[in-house]
Amino acid sequence: MTAMRSIADGATADIAAGLATMPRFEDGCTNLQELLRRLAESVANEITGAEADQLFEATGSQGLVGVPAEALV
Repeated sequence: MTAMRSIADGATADIAAGLATMPRFEDGCTNLQELLRRLAESVANEITGAEADQLFEATGSQGLVGVPAEALV
């Protein structure tokens, strides 16, 4: 539940910043496809970050020790 609250808090700031830079066509109309792409990217980044934080907390700072470089690609 904590991860969801932090995602919601971060999303509020992202939404405010996103409104200031709303993607628009040359005629001034809002580009909904680009807006939805940005939103999806933001959500995916927040989820990935939250999962990485949980993994780091579960394994401590030794999460990548001994992991071959090929596995990180």
